Amino acid sequence: MVPWSRKSKALVYAVAGAAAVAMLAALHAAESAAAVGAVEVNRLLNVAAAWLAAGGLLITGSGLSRGARPVWLWLAAGAAALAVGDAVVAYYVVVRRAMPRALWVVNFLYLAGYLVITAALLIKAKSLPWSWRPLVRLAAVAVVGAAFVVWLYSSFRVLISQPAVPAVVKFFVAAFPLADFAMVALAVYIFTTFGRGVAGRPWMAITVGVLAIALSDLAGSLYASWPAAMVVLRPGALVAQFAGYAAIAWGAWYHRAILKES
Repeated sequence: MVPWSRKSKALVYAVAGAAAVAMLAALHAAESAAAVGAVEVNRLLNVAAAWLAAGGLLITGSGLSRGARPVWLWLAAGAAALAVGDAVVAYYVVVRRAMPRALWVVNFLYLAGYLVITAALLIKAKSLPWSWRPLVRLAAVAVVGAAFVVWLYSSFRVLISQPAVPAVVKFFVAAFPLADFAMVALAVYIFTTFGRGVAGRPWMAITVGVLAIALSDLAGSLYASWPAAMVVLRPGALVAQFAGYAAIAWGAWYHRAILKES
């Protein structure tokens, strides 16, 4: 595999920089116009970034060997599920000025996307050599497990005191953090296992993107238990989600550029 050329590198960085500038300009214009709020613009940008990530993963995966292809296609399927969910929510929020009545349907789509991404990361992690010592692995599992239990207990403690909360909401309150913590654990392992050379950079970007999306969703899962907290966390969660999609897209297209020059 040959090093990435300066021309290709400059092109990718230019596209990434232009996307960042466009996002800031759109947010500023939206705030000035007052017709569409910055949050709505951020949702639209998230949809575009999600589809860019899904497309990059699909196109890159399609060009790989049969053994390496499934991980990328699973990631593409998961990103596409999130992109469809984001598109539905963005349509209702921006056009109809309300959240979908059957929000649980969209949540099932989101959950399916997270589970598919988790499965893809698990397949990738299993293909890598164990770089952590057994004691470190045990400690990592213990920390992630303890964090999940504490998070789940604190969420359900609030929900149990509210009998009117539907069972489907309680299901999502438990399911989303479980998928999020699984994605965080797998992404951290893959990030720390891959080398820092040219071949490892795409996966480092993808795992950072997955981390951002998982942490954004963890912040979003607070809504059912602490609605007041989302007044502060929602804008940051949407920006983190966009950054996550952008990082995944960058990693996918970066890997494709490397393959074309190898």
